[in-house]
Amino acid sequence: MRRHLNYANVVATLALVFAMSGGALAAKHYLINSTKQLSPKVLKQLRGASGTAGGKGAPGLAGTTGVSGAAGKEGPQGKEGPQGLSSGFQAFNDFPGLIGTTERTIGTLAVPAGSYLASAKVRVENTSAERVETECKLTNDETADLDKSIVTSEPLDTGPTHFAGDAAISLEASAKMTAPGHWLVKCVDDKEVLNSADLKIHAVSVGSLSNTHA
Repeated sequence: MRRHLNYANVVATLALVFAMSGGALAAKHYLINSTKQLSPKVLKQLRGASGTAGGKGAPGLAGTTGVSGAAGKEGPQGKEGPQGLSSGFQAFNDFPGLIGTTERTIGTLAVPAGSYLASAKVRVENTSAERVETECKLTNDETADLDKSIVTSEPLDTGPTHFAGDAAISLEASAKMTAPGHWLVKCVDDKEVLNSADLKIHAVSVGSLSNTHA
């Protein structure tokens, strides 16, 4: 059977074409390709409940220790600290005894290792009828540092006062001793008639010693 085109057929065909193209345009307009296009309430309903937290993963391997860097430069020297307290030492003997013509040690003072300013004083008594010369020195048993002095004692007064000729000797020395030792007073006279008396030896420990020509 041959169909003939008429006005009604043409209108129906155009209506069908427009209907199909409009649906395609609408479908393309409402295509969802991102969650941002959904309402948060709708998105919340679409999502399932949160699952339990997974177990802790194994620790990673420790890295190797790097090479040590070179030592830095030495810093500047710090300020000198405050001076510490000094230590003092003393020995005495009221009557050390006779001084002979051979040098004799009449007194000693023991000290620990350290730097010292030392001093001594001794009085000699002449009970003879003539003048007597006496030499005494202050030294130590480690170094050659010493001080010595010579005095002349007057003879014994044979008059009513019977006054013995006295003379005082004062000595001073300093030294650094690297080990414990002694400060010593040694005396000698030329007649072997003098007595020594009132001997005192002092030593003060100091931080350092400096010797200069006066």
